Amino acid sequence: MQLKFLKSLTRLARKKGFKSGLLLGLFLFLQAAVTSPVFHSVLHSDATDPAHQCAVTMFSHGQVDAATPAVAIVVAQPLVSFASPTREVTFVSTDIRLQPGRGPPAAA
Repeated sequence: MQLKFLKSLTRLARKKGFKSGLLLGLFLFLQAAVTSPVFHSVLHSDATDPAHQCAVTMFSHGQVDAATPAVAIVVAQPLVSFASPTREVTFVSTDIRLQPGRGPPAAA
């Protein structure tokens, strides 16, 4: 009987929903202990001591490590750059009649 219970408990603990529910329950338990000093003193006999340190006192004083959402902002450079047209226009004159590939007319 006990072996079947342990197997079913192990199978349940492997599920993601169970783990997230357990962590949510622990977080809510911690929140209840932070908001109620009487509940915290029931958990610890020295809860009113100024040197007392536990998860409840650290959470109530804001000493919680949390990941900072640091996002790098990257400014994208344009793929095509446009330059303004130049004001000076240069014309090149070439006499195409005397190019090296041109010979005399075939029917002269």
